Amino acid sequence: MHTAFLSARILTGNPDSPRAEAVLIEDNTIVALGSDEEILERCPEGTKKIPLPGCFITPGFVDAHTHLWSLGHNLTMVELRGLTSLKACQDAIAKAAEKAGPGEWIMGRNWNQNIWEEKRDPTRHDLDAVCPDNPAVMIRICGHANWSNTRAFELAGVTADTPEPFGGKIDREDATNLPAGVVRETREVVEDAIPAPDMEMRKKGFLNCQDIFLSLGITCVHSFETLTDYKVIREVEKEGNLKMRVYHTVHEDEQDAFDDWQRENPPQTDMLWHGHIKMFADGSLGAKSAYMHAPYEGSDTNCGICCMTADQMVKNVKHAYASGRGVIFHAIGDRALTQCLDAIETARKDFPGEHHDRIEHVQLALPRDLERMKEMGIAASVQPMAVLTDWYVAEEIWGSERCKNSYPWKTMSDMGLRLIFSSDAPIEPMSPMETLQVAVTRMGVGAAPDSPWHPEQCVSLDTALNAYFGHAGWTTGKEEIFGSLAPGKRADLTILDRDPFAVAKDEIHDIQVRMTVVDGKVVYENQ
Repeated sequence: MHTAFLSARILTGNPDSPRAEAVLIEDNTIVALGSDEEILERCPEGTKKIPLPGCFITPGFVDAHTHLWSLGHNLTMVELRGLTSLKACQDAIAKAAEKAGPGEWIMGRNWNQNIWEEKRDPTRHDLDAVCPDNPAVMIRICGHANWSNTRAFELAGVTADTPEPFGGKIDREDATNLPAGVVRETREVVEDAIPAPDMEMRKKGFLNCQDIFLSLGITCVHSFETLTDYKVIREVEKEGNLKMRVYHTVHEDEQDAFDDWQRENPPQTDMLWHGHIKMFADGSLGAKSAYMHAPYEGSDTNCGICCMTADQMVKNVKHAYASGRGVIFHAIGDRALTQCLDAIETARKDFPGEHHDRIEHVQLALPRDLERMKEMGIAASVQPMAVLTDWYVAEEIWGSERCKNSYPWKTMSDMGLRLIFSSDAPIEPMSPMETLQVAVTRMGVGAAPDSPWHPEQCVSLDTALNAYFGHAGWTTGKEEIFGSLAPGKRADLTILDRDPFAVAKDEIHDIQVRMTVVDGKVVYENQ
């Protein structure tokens, strides 16, 4: 079957032929790009012709950092994002508690004590006041801490005698040493007690996520979840319901189990495949657990949390390389980034050759470490929407001087680093249009900051768009089939109702997705 999209403005992502007006597709493959006249001449009889005057077509957008099960699960959770007081959060949680059955766990997400009127961390007693009988766990906006009530700690077996978890911290009450309410980094200390969802619940959660991503023009996601979640998506694929590409990253703790499972199961496909090993070097900004070279403002000693020793990092990178995979490090603090680069550099001495490694977040970086990333060919996967959440916190706890080296998107782009955009959903909103606007303005979309925050780090719209697709193929080892529009590549297209180059920068977020095409099929259409 042939399909021709005509009369559009096409950004191909191919430097040899950057623009076109029309594209011809046969089944799932691009046959040709060119002017309307050129493409119409090549259309065989029976070609489906779809005119798209005024529309803008790009290679399919890729969200390179998502948590699919977390997102699907979060759609059922109490939403605390943007609530500016503890009292407002308590009121929202109380409403959920009224509907909960006896013993049912109450889950919430996206609380942020940095914007609360009370200006303090929450406690278990704050939750006990609104849900004393049901276990309750609220996940912080950064995903690196949770807030639980007394009943949840009891069911999880967390007491005054529970040892401090490696790589994390249980906040304690001074008088009793009992858990105060917040657990940092090692959320599983409490969350392992939550009953596991069954396969059908997980499939439903994934399908809900898929619908959202496709409606946003996203044709592929990189998923940072578990082997269990990979198996769920594999079942969805077997049932013929997988409509977007999913590249699964493997947590270091599951690497051997993943390989054992894969040997006994069907091979990977171009719709669902796995690769990089994911590791955590540190925590988050808002939880003051990002690992820093110098202490946080107002402290002489707190430099954050280092999640692995230097020796462990090197060992884990070598383990990944030995399996033929690259590595992805979560690194937010500048010292965490330094340690990641040191570990990769050391491991590569025993494993020379090409590696498609990535650093996630890169929120604060020493200039010399960005140079090292460039020299080592390491990509930077960043989340522009995080600026809206983090800018005022960064100013407060990192200080204005360090913030000059924070969220350095333009610096990295100008240096020639592979810059990749993503959402970290559900941590940040998923909308590519909002993300593009924030990337080119460093301003809020109808919210603070209402003036550019470090405008010297704004990127061009060309750079921002390219960050949504240009390195997506390279980082997953499939650059031959997607990441740009060219004859022979798969037909993954994001079709917008307007040209973002033709609107004011502060209007980019208003652009709508007209169609989403994956593997030659229209999987979303907005009439």
